[in-house]
Amino acid sequence: MPVSEEVCLAAVTQNGLALEFVPDPSDAAIRAALQRDACAIRCLWDPSKEYQMLAIERDCFALCKVPSPTEQVQLATVKEFGVTIVYLENPSEAVQVAAVRRDSNAIMFTEKPGRLRPLLWSPVAGERER
Repeated sequence: MPVSEEVCLAAVTQNGLALEFVPDPSDAAIRAALQRDACAIRCLWDPSKEYQMLAIERDCFALCKVPSPTEQVQLATVKEFGVTIVYLENPSEAVQVAAVRRDSNAIMFTEKPGRLRPLLWSPVAGERER
C-alpha cells in the first residue's frame, strides 16, 4: 500500500530528515522537509538549483550536505558566511574572492591564498576595494 501525500507531509513537517524514507517525494514534501531542516537536502540524489537555494537560505551550513552545489549556490552561501568555503571542493576564483571579502578568515580555506592578494587590495597602498 503506497503512502499518501498527507502522511508524507505530516512526516517531513515534523522531521525534515524523514524525507529519506519518502518514496518519490512530491515538490510539496521536499519544500516542507527543507523548510523544517535544511540538511534534508542530503536526502535528494540530484537536487535542483532551486532546492539547493532553499536549503542554504534556511541554513548556509547546509552547503556541506549539497552533493554538487552550483556556482550560484556557492556564491550565495559564501556571501552570507565566508568560511562556508571550507565545504567546497574546488571553489572558483570568484567564490574564493567573495568568501574572503565577506570574512578575511576564509583565506585559510582557499587553495592558494597568495594569488588572491591582487584581487582583494587596490593598487593604492593597502586600501581595500569595496
